[in-house]
Amino acid sequence: MTAGHAGQLAFERREEGPPVVLSHGIGHDRHGWDPVTDRLAPHHELVLVDLPGHGGSPLSHGGGPLGVIELTDRVERLLDDLHLASPLIAGNSLGGAIALELAPGTGCSSAARRACGPAQVRVGGGRAVRPRAGRCQPRR
Repeated sequence: MTAGHAGQLAFERREEGPPVVLSHGIGHDRHGWDPVTDRLAPHHELVLVDLPGHGGSPLSHGGGPLGVIELTDRVERLLDDLHLASPLIAGNSLGGAIALELAPGTGCSSAARRACGPAQVRVGGGRAVRPRAGRCQPRR
């Protein structure tokens, strides 16, 4: 297991198998995933991220707002710094919104996210509805 900082984000990495990135919700940190990491670690390379202002990651952001787009950009930079080309990404709450933005099916690169905006998740009748497709061009 290694812990570190990259792209202003604190993270923990356990390397064993296909990569899985776990992103937490507001008010939590990467340790919110502790109940499942021991089960996942023997089968997956885990990257547990502390979002800005949470856990070991500073809030510093140059004075601008930090919305889903900006947070997604930071997580994407971390994945690039760690040379993770196509990990599985899971998240809870805000972390789930980031995971949706990074999902290959959305096809949103950093530049496209700025033009198209973040993915929207609608909940109806107690069940989650898939985000609308076709907002952005596929990643190349």
